[in-house]
Amino acid sequence: IEVAIEGNAEVESIEALIVYSDLARTGTFSCSNELINKIYSNVLWGQKSNFLSLPTDCPQRDERLGWLGDIGVFSRTANWQMNCKEFLEHYLSLIVEAMDKDGGVPCLVPIPDGFLDNSIGSSAWSDALLSLVSDLYDFYGDKGLVEKYFPYAEKFMEWLEKNSVDYRRNAYCFSDWLSINSNFKEGYGDVDFRLFDLCWYAMDCLWMQKFCAILGKDGSAYAEKYAQAKGYFSNRLHSNEKVFTQGRQTALMLAYRAGFLTKEEIERPLVEDFFANGMTSGFIGVKYILPTLTELGRADLAYKLIASEKYPSWGYCVKNGATTIWERWDSYTKETGMHPHGMNSFNHFAFGSCVEWFYEYVLGIKPVKAGFEEVRIAPYIDRSGVLTSAKGSYQTVFGEISVAWETDGKTAKLRVGVPKGVRYSVEVPNASVTSKNGNEFILQY
Repeated sequence: IEVAIEGNAEVESIEALIVYSDLARTGTFSCSNELINKIYSNVLWGQKSNFLSLPTDCPQRDERLGWLGDIGVFSRTANWQMNCKEFLEHYLSLIVEAMDKDGGVPCLVPIPDGFLDNSIGSSAWSDALLSLVSDLYDFYGDKGLVEKYFPYAEKFMEWLEKNSVDYRRNAYCFSDWLSINSNFKEGYGDVDFRLFDLCWYAMDCLWMQKFCAILGKDGSAYAEKYAQAKGYFSNRLHSNEKVFTQGRQTALMLAYRAGFLTKEEIERPLVEDFFANGMTSGFIGVKYILPTLTELGRADLAYKLIASEKYPSWGYCVKNGATTIWERWDSYTKETGMHPHGMNSFNHFAFGSCVEWFYEYVLGIKPVKAGFEEVRIAPYIDRSGVLTSAKGSYQTVFGEISVAWETDGKTAKLRVGVPKGVRYSVEVPNASVTSKNGNEFILQY
């Protein structure tokens, strides 16, 4: 907002009224690093200003559209921050309303008739139909939600079967949108389209197996389809070096998340590429970079990345004035100024998907049973020196789960709060418990 004065006058007061859907806050997080606290704040404000009736990509510019790829990667972060059950259930109802009669899902909802018809069924974007149902079930444990949307998920899977050749979809591929090495003018990512489509199909099959298990249905057909997809990867793509030449980091992480490659298989090439090129991920890969590095035993790299002020990083944006999350890593740089292309926004929440890592890995809160009826507390306490303490909470339907830890680099103190009736376990990676007093643990590395 800009206020300009002409003539002899002065501004006595200005009041800003913040408007967004009234969603109750469920999550809190703070730590000893103020840069990371600011990143957390920026993500929260990006969510607030884009959650107005439906999850928009940006609240300004000539868009304000419900792009499924954005909410697909951001959904878990959104649910940690606020109670999004009714908000995202409403959005799911809009998605299935917008489905083609043959099961194709548009890349954005609501969508004008005939707009971007070539992107109906686009990987990662259209698949948000399944990932949203999965995330909502994990957070709220509503079996009825899965039952309601299972027929639509089946219909979408049928569309994939009819509109793919060797798993490559007859649809525009956004790939790892706005990754560092992508064509920034057009925006498409640099991950090989064949691999990108295949990985999302495999993850769809895994989600369908999950839904079948929840509903007591036979999921063997989807298990077989998944096995066929994995076989196609092993026989046709894994040995093809060109598949992993571009977009190497996200390509490796997607193959890992799809269950095609193990941690041992991706550790060396992923870490080597990270050291050589820094983070290169776009909209899709950025969701996975911090969790994957942590799971590979390199939590030190994850902590250094989230606290980095070098381009490209969340901290670089903060140091250059960001108060929400940018659309592009180079929406602004000191060397070139504002990005010259018209598609540029300083308030897009997609890169804010990093915050799910704050809750699930820094605090270590993981639901073992849907709806947090049973939880595992497994924080990756920082030993790199980036953080000396972190604390946060999540409000479940049973009450508040809280975690706080502080460390001197050799020992740590962990405090856990869990509501009565909620079963929980505490497992701190790479540390042993030397003493325990109630819900307070003293740890030794």
